[in-house]
Amino acid sequence: GFDFSQFGGGQQGGFDFSQMGGQQGGFDFSQFGGGQQGGFDMSQFGGGQQGGFDMSGFAGGFNTNGNANIGTDAGNGGNAKSGLNAKIKNDMPTTVPSGSEQSGKCKVEKKTYNCKFTGGQKSCNVILPPNYNASKKYPVMYVLHGIGGDENSMVSGMGVQELMAGLIANGKAEEMIIVLPSQFTSKNGSQGGGFGINQETCAAYDNFLYDISESLIPYIESNYPVKTGRENRAITGFSMGGREAIYIGLMRPDLFAYVGGACPAPGITPGKDMFMEHPGCMQESEMKFRNVGPEPEVFMITGGTNDSVVGTFPKQYSDILTRNGVEHVYQSIPGGGHDANSVKPHLYTFMRYAFKANASESSSNTNTNTNTNTNTNTNTNTNTNTNNQQNNNSNFNQGGQQTGGSAVTKWGDANNDGTVDMGDVVAIMQALAAPNKFKLDAQGTANADVYENGTGLTANDALSVQKFLLGTIDKLPESYAKGTAPANNTNTNTNTNTNTNTNTNTNTNTQPAQGGFDFSQMGGQQGG
Repeated sequence: GFDFSQFGGGQQGGFDFSQMGGQQGGFDFSQFGGGQQGGFDMSQFGGGQQGGFDMSGFAGGFNTNGNANIGTDAGNGGNAKSGLNAKIKNDMPTTVPSGSEQSGKCKVEKKTYNCKFTGGQKSCNVILPPNYNASKKYPVMYVLHGIGGDENSMVSGMGVQELMAGLIANGKAEEMIIVLPSQFTSKNGSQGGGFGINQETCAAYDNFLYDISESLIPYIESNYPVKTGRENRAITGFSMGGREAIYIGLMRPDLFAYVGGACPAPGITPGKDMFMEHPGCMQESEMKFRNVGPEPEVFMITGGTNDSVVGTFPKQYSDILTRNGVEHVYQSIPGGGHDANSVKPHLYTFMRYAFKANASESSSNTNTNTNTNTNTNTNTNTNTNTNNQQNNNSNFNQGGQQTGGSAVTKWGDANNDGTVDMGDVVAIMQALAAPNKFKLDAQGTANADVYENGTGLTANDALSVQKFLLGTIDKLPESYAKGTAPANNTNTNTNTNTNTNTNTNTNTNTQPAQGGFDFSQMGGQQGG
């Protein structure tokens, strides 16, 4: 990472900004709270740990103790109720049964879509099931490749097409569409042939979190007949793809109800392998589902006992999850290496249980309930608010110098590229570290001064943008999110809402429900 040692002494690694007084090493913002070894240490945001560019709220590792709730499980979002993990534990063969694969039955389509994160084009392969019917809607499984691969890497050789076709034909898997993306997501260009297994490359893979959530899923749902909602999405992958599938599943359980990883690579938590020291996308204690949705119905990790590439990291992940109380399944493949011998058994089981939660729940209780509810609610609210607090939207002051009266074009857009993202956080911090070299223009300064209008750039502005990206504040500037309206603003809002809802629900199942009354249709968790 970058070395801003004038803020407290840079350590080893990455770009060297020694003209600023630094030694070798890594974007060290230790003045903000005692940066440790490694890059981009912003401990002012909650106590930075060891390691580089540590921003788990975004795409890998930033310790935000006290700021973002990244270390909390999905208890408030609800636990999975299908019991599929328990069933898988008794039904996960370590070799693929004969007759489970069929070749030449699927159609593969190459597609190109716009990636919002990079601003460029990316490609993916879409595997359509046998007897595909465009008038029918399908659930979607995203299968991720290993490091150095691309959207073509999993088309053949790992059994993705063959297992999907065979399991569907044998009635053991739901009809589905499979998407094979290219994970490398960097604003600095494509992966190319000269990539290295280093922190920069790993960060570009971690950035796929943004690509899949912001661009790829919307593209697939706009161009194919697919079912929407987390219950109709699954994600798994091999090696680096296994790492990213697990990482994305932990960060976004609101997007995926089925999560897996075969031979997952190290780096979700801190660790060291033959290639590098991994700072970790999150600390071990934080390896839980984020509190943004229910826990997945299936969470399955597979590792081979003879894997010479990732070693015991798959089992280490499982042990960490167990210590953290995260429900999951671990499948060990005796003699399995870093190859199809481990991947195929994983896919065989994962595909059979994906998208089966509804079927599992329907066989778990006997309850016939018909409920018709009609509710009509009319609410009229008129609110007039006038605030005379001074708001310097057009006249910002930095270090005693006016910025030229630039009006704000987009709050937080420090680099004037039309979007608010981590690039703006970096631009603000660079401007603070070396204003002679990285000084923002008047427009960027106006946009970036989001913490307290008119006070000029501070680390609080970068923190505010970061909180906004994490979702811990609703909008910029931060003061507005705390309930202070813009200056000299009179707002009159009249809202009339009439809602009439008639709901008739009939549910018939086969066995008594556990624990008395089942209020799950109202969004409740476990219990009577």
